[in-house]
Amino acid sequence: MQNLKKIHGAEPLKSSPNFSKYVVNAEKVIFAGYHSRINECSNSSQHGSTKLIARVFKPSSELTADAMYLKLLRRIGKDVAGIVQSMDIFVDTDSKEIWLFQELANAGNGNVWVGMGNVLIESQLFNLVKAVYAALDFLGSLGCCHFSIHPKHIMLFKDDKGNITGKLSSFRDAIVYWDAEKKEIIYQKCLPADKFTQRGWFRAPEVFGKEDEVFNPLDADIFSLGATLFYMATATYPFALKSVATVGIDGEIRNSIASAAGISDNAKYFLFGLMRANTKVRTNFDAIPQDPFFNPQLDVSGNEQQQPQQAQAAPEKAEEKKPDAGTPGAKEPSPVKKTDPTEKPKSGSSSPKG
Repeated sequence: MQNLKKIHGAEPLKSSPNFSKYVVNAEKVIFAGYHSRINECSNSSQHGSTKLIARVFKPSSELTADAMYLKLLRRIGKDVAGIVQSMDIFVDTDSKEIWLFQELANAGNGNVWVGMGNVLIESQLFNLVKAVYAALDFLGSLGCCHFSIHPKHIMLFKDDKGNITGKLSSFRDAIVYWDAEKKEIIYQKCLPADKFTQRGWFRAPEVFGKEDEVFNPLDADIFSLGATLFYMATATYPFALKSVATVGIDGEIRNSIASAAGISDNAKYFLFGLMRANTKVRTNFDAIPQDPFFNPQLDVSGNEQQQPQQAQAAPEKAEEKKPDAGTPGAKEPSPVKKTDPTEKPKSGSSSPKG
């Protein structure tokens, strides 16, 4: 994380020889909002035939040239598997606009793609899982997590043969989860429980709670990943956002997955593990590569505990979370954890680097 802080965000466009090499197509508007706009663009001298976008953040976006979001994008650059490439980031010091140049996702985002009547076939689901896992693993090496995994933040690419691949994007909500000095997870304060039905889409249920409660953002990312993958494979959300109470959610998710068509048993077991309402039994990040769906060479035996068999009567109740007292480094009164405490980050390495 210290290395990330030393990276500059946006460079002044007036002093950069690269800015003028980008040709923005004013006629091809991809998005136009109050805080930003997106146009197609190109830069043949530096990026050849690669199709690009130019996203311009207006001052009303409150995005500054030294924002951690921009530093993270610059650190990611063009070489991280599973993450949308960022070519250049500039700031107009007069207008305060931020110019972000990235690769164009020619098949749109996951939300739009499903809205057009598409769903992921199993091979596409498998490839997307691999890509997003690589992206999250890289973020973990920086001590960060995404905290906004959602179909609209999955960018899709279609090649000449019609093959679909995906990459993770939109890191503006990314947060630092690892305290390098204390070598422990930084738990996050819960969002208000009464906002769950409006803001709970693709977020883990433990993200919402009381004012004195906190949650593990890594566990929350795992749930969001599962909900996003299930939605993109079925065009269905796995449970109804009626209440933040986890009792009943687990059974509802179990039934949704069990009744889903076009998904193999291995994929169902995998998705159910990611979306367990109870964090104590939810698949953790380190366990994902050991799942038979992620790694088909593994034996499928031993998955009986995770099988999403449809409930015969009332949905299975998720175990109630019994909050643990205190959180590392917090001042009194200490928040209570809505997740099972852990001593190390659930990333691909024993601890984040940097």
